[in-house]
Amino acid sequence: MEIKDELKSKKIDKQGEIIKEFIKLITESDKSINQNKKSIDEFIKKMEINKNKNLVEDIKDAHKIVLSYFEDGNTAEIDDELAKDFLERLTK
Repeated sequence: MEIKDELKSKKIDKQGEIIKEFIKLITESDKSINQNKKSIDEFIKKMEINKNKNLVEDIKDAHKIVLSYFEDGNTAEIDDELAKDFLERLTK
């Protein structure tokens, strides 16, 4: 099941919409890892401006997962399975 289908099958509230945007951001296959990291950093800054502390913490946790994935020597783009893992962690 594609991540988009996974998201559609869940109730998406405002926080869910933001998580969906985050997952879309980290799964864009046309971006290099460095561009993904930069985009994620920008996304977190934007969330902090919005003062949504719980969601900011969720996003920061997901960002740590992303960085640890890259630090483990993985250079491939993030695939649907990994995105699904992020989704599960963020929606617990």
